[in-house]
Amino acid sequence: MLSLKKFKNLFYSARPRQWSKNLICLSAVIITPVSNFEQIENIIWVTLGFIFASSFIYQINDLVDLQFDKLDSIKCKRPLASGILSKREIIYFSIFLFILFIFCALKSSNEAFFITSFYTLIQILYCKLLKNIPIFDIYAIALGFILRALSGVIAVGAIPSSWFLITTGFMALFLATQKRKFELARVSKDETFNLRAVLRI
Repeated sequence: MLSLKKFKNLFYSARPRQWSKNLICLSAVIITPVSNFEQIENIIWVTLGFIFASSFIYQINDLVDLQFDKLDSIKCKRPLASGILSKREIIYFSIFLFILFIFCALKSSNEAFFITSFYTLIQILYCKLLKNIPIFDIYAIALGFILRALSGVIAVGAIPSSWFLITTGFMALFLATQKRKFELARVSKDETFNLRAVLRI
């Protein structure tokens, strides 16, 4: 039986503090008239789909970056890197999150399910490859925000305007760039921080 301590650490490994990023799916409500409950239901389901999809990706990332995280002064405190959770537990939990993501995405619409699935594929590629390639790593992060916003618009049955996509794209690139700048700033303050390969270039 799953203990309360295990549950708390599994919940923590899903990065609940990062779930706020998925609220960008709800931006469609601001720019698009929502006239019925079905539209609201669809956008809620797609938001939940992204929450579970992103949490699934965090499990994959922790497994891929395990050795790197162990050498990092902050990331070494994560449940897997610290040894509180085993690889097997993380794998089982990631499967559970993947099932929840599929269920929620399918409850929205076929188009939103496709976008969420595409996001998941891109982020898996990011974990395995793209995060080690300059520029491509930033584009992959930015694309994640764009797909979130796009899925919300599609979920309510609207057609995204070019201005909406351009604005979201530039905002996403800004956030992705700031993330990398923060990591570089940490290097000058924390000598124990193990610099990722893409930032050494």
